Amino acid sequence: MRVTVIFDDSTVYVDGVARHVVLPPHDTNLRAIQWNGQHGDVEVRVGAGFSFRDFGLLDVFIKAWERAAPQPVAAPGQPATGVEEM
Repeated sequence: MRVTVIFDDSTVYVDGVARHVVLPPHDTNLRAIQWNGQHGDVEVRVGAGFSFRDFGLLDVFIKAWERAAPQPVAAPGQPATGVEEM
């Protein structure tokens, strides 16, 4: 799995699929996080970035990406999921 987080755009890419997400509170010095499937790199605005190997650090961003998934559209004449007809 490849993951990219772009903080300025509030966008998370998972295997090339981009979704705008609500990012958790984070350090404003963060610019981007990239995970290539085996290790990741953190890009910062000021100072030196760093690498990491703990995929778990991306959990919060992947969950935000999952929550931002497009909702299914109801077929014509059918109520949308979770909507009661009146």
